[in-house]
Amino acid sequence: MTSPKKLFYIMFMVVGLTAVAGACILVFIMYVTDKFELIFVPMILIAVGIVCLILASVARYKYKKTEFDANVKQQMNYAPRPYSVDPFFTIDPFADAFTDKMPGESVGAQSEKTEKFCINCGAPRQSGDKFCPFCGKKYE
Repeated sequence: MTSPKKLFYIMFMVVGLTAVAGACILVFIMYVTDKFELIFVPMILIAVGIVCLILASVARYKYKKTEFDANVKQQMNYAPRPYSVDPFFTIDPFADAFTDKMPGESVGAQSEKTEKFCINCGAPRQSGDKFCPFCGKKYE
């Protein structure tokens, strides 16, 4: 079934184009016969044609907007898989090889720096939390 907005668009386009074409034919006939007594008729037809073409463009806009909104709504209802952490890449085996320890820095200060992030997923750690809010693992 066709949408009423699409039917209005088609109807206004047909009426508008027919009115403009009829006005052009009338002006041509008046020019050939040199009788311009009814010159207001083609002018009225051109005005009606322009109004119908404007209404057709508005109806087309409304129809396309409805289609677009339906597509967006359909895509928003699509539920992707929940975020999960890949178990193969949660722990960095080379983390100890590249430490940022300064020569005068103690080991305790270094452990405070590394404990600001979750060792499982790398998310920033909140002070006072016992579990990571992103991966759900318990802090050590």
